[in-house]
Amino acid sequence: VSFDVNVTATSCKHGNKSQFELSASSFGRVQVDLDIICKCDCESFGIPDSPTCNGNGSLVCGNCECDEGWSGEFCQCDAQQFSDITTDKCKSSNETGALICSGNGECKCGVCRCKLVPFHHHLKQ
Repeated sequence: VSFDVNVTATSCKHGNKSQFELSASSFGRVQVDLDIICKCDCESFGIPDSPTCNGNGSLVCGNCECDEGWSGEFCQCDAQQFSDITTDKCKSSNETGALICSGNGECKCGVCRCKLVPFHHHLKQ
């Protein structure tokens, strides 16, 4: 099970720390501790049309900020073709309750990306 959480600080004080708790009825609770960074020196320097962002965005502070019409972690998804919100292409059927990627991955640009299964190999000596 994975959760995606986006947090935006509504205020900024030097040395600001905060925490909150996430809970899901069948998964328990997780405490999230935040160290809020109010300003990053790299914010003033962006690399437009960065190869890291597939030429479809600027690399700012190690993350891609996609140009309009592009999305995805590396600006690899053409928004005219795919939407991060619309995941119908990643469902085996249009039935209500159909799992995205059969519950075994995430939908990225209309394609299922399988979760990696940990492999534990014990060597005999």
